[in-house]
Amino acid sequence: MNILSPGIYLTNRLRFPAKFAVLAIIIVIPLIVLGLRVFNSLNASIDTVAQERIGREYLHVMTPVLRLSMLQRAATNRLLAGDASAAQDLASNRTQLETALGNLADMDARQGRLLETESRVQRLREGARSLMESLKPGLSQDEAFAQWNEQLAQTLNFIYYVSATSGMVLDEDYASLFLIDLSTIRMPREINVAGQIRGIIAGLSTGQGLSVPMRGSLESLLKIELQFRAELEQSIRLLKRRAPELAARIGDPIASATSTMDSFRNDLHAYVKGTEFSVQQGQALSARGNAVVAGLYKAQDE
Repeated sequence: MNILSPGIYLTNRLRFPAKFAVLAIIIVIPLIVLGLRVFNSLNASIDTVAQERIGREYLHVMTPVLRLSMLQRAATNRLLAGDASAAQDLASNRTQLETALGNLADMDARQGRLLETESRVQRLREGARSLMESLKPGLSQDEAFAQWNEQLAQTLNFIYYVSATSGMVLDEDYASLFLIDLSTIRMPREINVAGQIRGIIAGLSTGQGLSVPMRGSLESLLKIELQFRAELEQSIRLLKRRAPELAARIGDPIASATSTMDSFRNDLHAYVKGTEFSVQQGQALSARGNAVVAGLYKAQDE
């Protein structure tokens, strides 16, 4: 007995309009289901693209906050080390930092709900204001530096959080995934540790050496910088396997910036471990520290 016999018998008993209706149901229902799935998939893709766009906008406004926070830390360290000329830089940078934080708060008010940022931006803003307002005569240089380091760590954590909630870390394209990794994790960490090194040596501009605790902190930061650099270079090597042209385009500026860091590191080691210090040499090293951080920021922008 043919397994299709019941169906054939049924269709033979149906008139043409009924047969047409049955065939239409058999064909149309799967097409409707398939169409709904495609429609839902397209909507999901559109939502994902929109969230990634918002994530990139956040990173765009976060970069000045990160950079200016590093400069505020460095200027604070200089002032507490006895460099009176840092007061003007401190006031000017504070105005710019408050403006950058205001821009971030404005954007968060518009888009924060989509990325579930909750009160994170408000806490960042309050933390920065508290540190800037707490700067008074007699404040410990080491304590102020540590507090700014914690503020910068929270800023970086927010960058990582936004990159995750915006879906940027879930990008399926191999090259895009590594670019996201470089721009939201590897480069900010390298810039942050270079900024910490610059902040410590800002005190050298007074012509004095570093205290024993500050020298210990500097050595630790230099070791951390080498570790972060190795991870950064590994990420570029992995990208080179799949996208050699892209890796070369973004790798060359980074290599140039890290080469400048190596030269700066060698001269810094020689100066700190020496016995002769001068205002001129200290200011020159401090200026080179600024150039190193600026070079890393330029490499990230490219």
